[in-house]
Amino acid sequence: MGDIIYLKIVGERQRMISEGCSSEPSVGNRYQTGHENEIFVFSLQALVSSTVDGVNHHGIRFCKPIDKSSPLFTQAINNNERCSLDFSFYRINRWGRWEKYYHIEVRGAGITAYSMHSRTEGIPEEFITIHYDYIRSTHLIANTEYSVLLTPENYNRLFPVTLPVVEPPDIPAKKREIVLTIGIFFDGTGNNLLNTNLRMQKCNPDNYGLDVRTLTEFNQRCIKKAGFDGVEAGSYLNYYTNIYWLNKLYHKEPELKDGIKNIQRDIYIEGIGTENNKADSL
Repeated sequence: MGDIIYLKIVGERQRMISEGCSSEPSVGNRYQTGHENEIFVFSLQALVSSTVDGVNHHGIRFCKPIDKSSPLFTQAINNNERCSLDFSFYRINRWGRWEKYYHIEVRGAGITAYSMHSRTEGIPEEFITIHYDYIRSTHLIANTEYSVLLTPENYNRLFPVTLPVVEPPDIPAKKREIVLTIGIFFDGTGNNLLNTNLRMQKCNPDNYGLDVRTLTEFNQRCIKKAGFDGVEAGSYLNYYTNIYWLNKLYHKEPELKDGIKNIQRDIYIEGIGTENNKADSL
């Protein structure tokens, strides 16, 4: 099997002319899997001659099937559109697989001739001739290369400067100032939270066959006798201390929300004579 050539062509106005050219809608059952956006080239001919007046580049003539790009080539002639072409050559390597081994890059190319041939015994073909301002040929496997710029005055047009993409600077997050107030309540007495709860449990005995009314009366008398209710309830009568009540009344924000600038938190500490979450140790 001979080598295979694929072509990518981009026009200054029409952009990707070869897009979808080797797809099934474009060429039917001759579609090329993996090369849908390239043109299948049947043959290619390039001529360069040397005369007493110097080297002459006679352009490139290639043959292709009728496909999606056929009307676009005619449009490129009508508009005198400049194009960039990339020819990729594939061959079978030693492992029996296709490998890309040769590449021809053409810039500033104008289509100077177009003809169509349709025969009953063959595939309809198109012959296209182009002349160019710049050409580079590269053997990708053997690492050899040739290039020439025929119109140095068109260098800036053929090789436009690609400016780096300037990304917008990151907008710094808006500073948010928060005033955090921590209230620390040190309860060093024997009437701290745990001890008081333990003492109050004595007024809630187990039910030994007593009715609800009797239990309620017992509970009320016990609480009153221990000084746990009424205006006399206080830490001097084994009830909660003032420190405990300050801790309970302390304003606390449940969570940090947008717009809140002042945050308050509380810390309740049981002090000397007791251990945290335990009864008296002295």
